[in-house]
Parts: sequence; C-alpha cells; structure tokens
Amino acid sequence: MNDSDYIRKYLRGHDHTLLLQFIEPLAEKLKCSMASLREAGLQATDFPSNRLHIKFEDGTELSLRWAIHIEYEDHVAVFTEHCGYYAWYDKYGSIKVTEETL
Repeated sequence: MNDSDYIRKYLRGHDHTLLLQFIEPLAEKLKCSMASLREAGLQATDFPSNRLHIKFEDGTELSLRWAIHIEYEDHVAVFTEHCGYYAWYDKYGSIKVTEETL
C-alpha cells in the first residue's frame, strides 16, 4: 500500500483493525462466522436500513444511517456503511444508543 492509499483509507474511516477488535460480538450480532467476517469484512448487505441516535454524556448527539452498533465490555462501537467505523470508551454506560428502523 502506498502513502496515498493509506491516507485515503485512514480518512475514509473503514479501519479493518477496529473491525478485528470487535469481531467476536460483531459476528454474533450478524450471525456469521468470525472467519468469514475477518476474510471479507463488512458488506453492504450487512447494514440494516436504520438510523442510530447516539447521545454522549455532555449532551452531544450524533445520528448515523446504515449502521451497526455493538456494546462490548467498556466500549460502544459503531460500524457504518458509508461514514466509517468508530469506538468510544464508555466505562460508566453514559453513552446512549437508540435505533430507528427506516
């Protein structure tokens, strides 16, 4: 991978490393094997027609479509089809996620 490919991947936010950190609960949620998820990654068909509403402890709110969320150990992870993958440390359960089907 050359430098521009790396930068493009980083800016796009679909970091395979983050997917691997949450592969066990993600595979369970998607009802697929960890091996297939590790090999193929997330596919467009994995993302539901939904909107996630995320509210943080300070009142900041975030809304994302076509997204999957995982609450695992002390983290909340969100994987979106178009807007990247994210994870937040949430030791005290202060991040609230609600899902709306579209």
